[in-house]
Amino acid sequence: MKSEIKRKLKGKFELQRTRQRPVPPEPTTPTPQHLASPPSMKPESVPEERVTNLLTVLSPQEKAVLELGPNFALTPTVGDRFISEVNAELAACAYRLRWQQSSLERDTVPTRLQVWRQDKIPTNRRFINPPPPASTEMEENLRQLQKKIHVQLEHTKIQFNLSHQKAAGLKSLKSRLHDIHISVSDKGGEFVVTDRNLQQQLTQTHLDTNSGVYQIIHPTRKLKGEWVDVRRPTQTTYQNQISWYVSHLENECNHLWGDICVSRGFGDQMYKALKTTNTRLPCMYVLVKTHKFNADSLCSPTDILEQGKVRPIVSCVGSPSEKLAALVTQILSPLLNLIPSHLSNIHTHLKQLAELPPEQPKGKHSRSADTPAPYTNLVIEDCVKDVIDFAAENRELLNLRELHLCDVHQILELVLTNSYFTYCGRVYKQLVGLFMGCRPSPIAAVIRVYKFERATIYTDVKFISLSLYGRYIDDAWTLADNRETAISLFNNIARQDPRELLKWEVDFPEDGDFTPFLGTEIRITDDKLESKFYRKGTRKDITLHFRSHHPLETKVQTVRNFYRTAEISSSNPELLEQSLAITDRLLLANGYEHPRQFGEQRTRGRLTKGNNNVMLKLPYVSETVSGEIRKFITARALPIDIVFTPGTRLRDMLCSSRPHDNLECLARNCNICERLEKGSCNTMSPVYQITCLLCTEIYVGESCRSVHDRLSEHSRNANNPNAPSYIDTPQAIHYTSPHKNTPPKLSFKILTTERNILKRKILEAMYIQKLRPGMNNKEECSELTRYLI
Repeated sequence: MKSEIKRKLKGKFELQRTRQRPVPPEPTTPTPQHLASPPSMKPESVPEERVTNLLTVLSPQEKAVLELGPNFALTPTVGDRFISEVNAELAACAYRLRWQQSSLERDTVPTRLQVWRQDKIPTNRRFINPPPPASTEMEENLRQLQKKIHVQLEHTKIQFNLSHQKAAGLKSLKSRLHDIHISVSDKGGEFVVTDRNLQQQLTQTHLDTNSGVYQIIHPTRKLKGEWVDVRRPTQTTYQNQISWYVSHLENECNHLWGDICVSRGFGDQMYKALKTTNTRLPCMYVLVKTHKFNADSLCSPTDILEQGKVRPIVSCVGSPSEKLAALVTQILSPLLNLIPSHLSNIHTHLKQLAELPPEQPKGKHSRSADTPAPYTNLVIEDCVKDVIDFAAENRELLNLRELHLCDVHQILELVLTNSYFTYCGRVYKQLVGLFMGCRPSPIAAVIRVYKFERATIYTDVKFISLSLYGRYIDDAWTLADNRETAISLFNNIARQDPRELLKWEVDFPEDGDFTPFLGTEIRITDDKLESKFYRKGTRKDITLHFRSHHPLETKVQTVRNFYRTAEISSSNPELLEQSLAITDRLLLANGYEHPRQFGEQRTRGRLTKGNNNVMLKLPYVSETVSGEIRKFITARALPIDIVFTPGTRLRDMLCSSRPHDNLECLARNCNICERLEKGSCNTMSPVYQITCLLCTEIYVGESCRSVHDRLSEHSRNANNPNAPSYIDTPQAIHYTSPHKNTPPKLSFKILTTERNILKRKILEAMYIQKLRPGMNNKEECSELTRYLI
């Protein structure tokens, strides 16, 4: 008996060991002969630091894993959880295929709501219907596809992409997250590690020193008919204050959207699609500007607080106005294409340079400028007015989605003016400027500054002769006759701001030197424009690492794009070699042994846009598995476009935009927490299990609300089984039949969480199939199986 158990355990151990085995320490990457010591590379120099450490003790193993970069993805463990994730993705794809086949057979016209969802406008889906069965052939193909994937996973051995030392370093970092804070720097691209308390002080210092921008909102209560500040607020007081503001903003958004739906005749379905529920206030976090100081010179916390600079970001994900913000952003985005000075990325800038006639640069000088804090230096009311005026001028080019421009005006005003956010459990309000992190903010900022430019560059005769001018948000570049002309140009743009908040800092390189701008360096030599690829000295040599668990195609495209950009940026062969040397150094530092040959590999073509294929996203395992799955889909002619997603990234494991949020339940005598096995009752969008401790029968369910709200309902059902409104619920039936007149005893468990309602419904069906709950309604269980393959 013992030998049999020992044999089984040994077999399981060997299986796990072969599935996921740490790789040995990486050997030193040799420099290819054809890339040895380009002009910009210095092999004898000390390698640059790839992690910014602010007075924190890091072991060599911890530092080594952080040096891989924020986007480094880890190899997954192919276990039960991984296979469940694959099955859920397959079931979601099957769900969409069944409905697509059904709609094609009926030849139905898409509704207004379906069109909005196709255009990626976030909408609510509190309830979804089970899909109709597809054709016999399609159902068989889906089953065979699932079987094919399972067979591939069973016979695949995955080598872990971290060495033993780095794996130990990662484990150590995860165990220290309650003491240290890890984030990504503002422009350097590397990890920044600080003490958790020091990071909190750094953010608090930013809020306190900018008291004209941010205002803390103190909790108040009504006393003798007047509102007064609470003298000794507790954590519960602050939590209640946050809940009040969430409810207040939700009501404002829903009231406005409800009025719009009534006036435009959208109906109740459209109102519910964008109705705001179960949200939270935006949250502030900061990115450390490591390019503004030398980390080695900071010897104490006082030095960091005095010299450290940060960029404030307000995360609006899950906020009350998120859906309305996404709607107006999609409506107004085409306006950016109508702004002649707007540069959306480096490629639009390079296109400008390529189209410049050869005679234009004669007698000109390259000049660049930037405006500090553009978002907070713009007034919201002025931004909204300029956006709506510009939209009115180009109304025929906008798809207003059956809304009126006055509706867009109201929504934009609501989204931008309700600038409340939380930090460390306190409510603040941004008094001036735009949220950096709110979707419409970049559009509003670009159009506002364009109004100033239109009154100078495009109308003033002194500047009409400018051969070239472009701007990327807050960075501008131009070809000017001389230094005085450049200063006059940017000063005139600044003077158009009636509040005199916009300022420009003009960069004046020495004659013959390059002017850096948007990933390029530009100069005029002998009346000819010269340019080359450029990476700021403040940016670390960090990009997608060769060992990262990304599909090979992603790595090849990354390398190829770097070399393509370097080639397009360079105006002559000599500068091209300098650009290529910069790219070589970057890629060699990230594990690519022969980067130029690596980028020449053939890869699969990009997905064709506009087809009716359904998207299937599967976690990436290996090139062999990916190839076999693609062959099967092609051979069966399935209408599926497959995308393989990378493993979990280091930034997702170690960084958080809400590091100081308190997830603990603050309710007095909470009857859920004491019966919850793990986790917090504030957890949103759970798939959960309820166990009757009297007979061990279980119930499995899901909800888009919090664990506390949903499980409280189940508790009431069990405690009042004879109430008319509860009598048909599973818990009421359970405590009126097997346990009649017996006080209920329940325990709760969070099985998983999932924000997407379709995937959450599928996960519920999978757990019901696995656990066979006795309390669930049999008809409900039968219906849920229709979500599975």
